[in-house]
Amino acid sequence: MTTALNCCTEIQPMQRDFSGQGSRLAGISFHTIEATLENFMPYFYVNKNKQANGDNEVHRSDEVNCPNPALSQNRVDLGWHLGCQGAVQAAKNLGYKANGCYYCANECHTT
Repeated sequence: MTTALNCCTEIQPMQRDFSGQGSRLAGISFHTIEATLENFMPYFYVNKNKQANGDNEVHRSDEVNCPNPALSQNRVDLGWHLGCQGAVQAAKNLGYKANGCYYCANECHTT
């Protein structure tokens, strides 16, 4: 999965299948773009399973110290975002009652 820039503030998922060939667009490798984004913007996902209060937690995928990450089959990719606010909004746009994880997206944790 790669992403497309949306108004300079967030990155939205976009499907692609380049079969790992290092495909290029205008001379720029998609692998290079992905590596650059990973260095500056965290990648987020929302847990498909609801919490007891009905919320779906938004998590950073790079946070290894989060004690309750979702299993891979329960994750919906939200893409790269500058912060959890954009990721929570992206989850809400997909129809989830989204809330930031207390541990890895605390800035957006409300309940």
